[in-house]
Amino acid sequence: MATQNSASLPTNFGSNVETSTTGPSGSGNLRTDTISEATSGAGVTFKHDIVLDPGVDLTLGTGILTLGSGGIVGGSGALTAGAGGLAIPSTSTVFHSGGVAPTTTTTGTELVAVTTESYVVEMLIPYNCTITGIAVLNATAVAGNIQISLADSTGAIITAAQTASTAASGTAAYQQVPFAVAYAAKAGKYFVVLQANNTGYKVRTHVLGNFTAGKLTGGTYGTFTTVASLLGTFVTGLGPICDTY
Repeated sequence: MATQNSASLPTNFGSNVETSTTGPSGSGNLRTDTISEATSGAGVTFKHDIVLDPGVDLTLGTGILTLGSGGIVGGSGALTAGAGGLAIPSTSTVFHSGGVAPTTTTTGTELVAVTTESYVVEMLIPYNCTITGIAVLNATAVAGNIQISLADSTGAIITAAQTASTAASGTAAYQQVPFAVAYAAKAGKYFVVLQANNTGYKVRTHVLGNFTAGKLTGGTYGTFTTVASLLGTFVTGLGPICDTY
């Protein structure tokens, strides 16, 4: 039951309507009232803090939780992003493989590509955002084409987050490779999968890490397959140093 004042409130707000002395009559504001059930089709604006008792969940369904200028403060409980992800106002879409940014163009070690291999590295995208593509740190030589895909937290390839086969260009520098269509990523763990069609292509890779990094062998350039078999294992010199953008 919802205890509230006599002002007009959203349809179906609470299982019952009662008059509250804690909110100014006619204001439409809930002040120190208790809500045990509430359904609002038109939305609700809260003017003050909301405190959930232990065992009480705030479920978003398939929608998203959008934070205004007030932000969100987590108490002793946890904030879990559901199917709708976690939307946080932001401008940055740059996230680093392994959560680590290189300090120089020679950070890590150089990998000479093999055309039948896919090189995989873990990446965290901490909130919902639209990703244009992947910027990979090329090493001392580039030749032929490269192609990149994202995989989800289970290792499944995301066909909606793939680049076209793109000419490798620029040594000792980041090369931005756009997805065919910008990808609306939800907050979570992802894997970057890199392929090259020429053994003259070299990329910088992570030497040390506590994240997934490795390679798949026996493949075909341009064909991406699940990377589930690599999850949870780090192999030095195989995970590309790269960012989203």
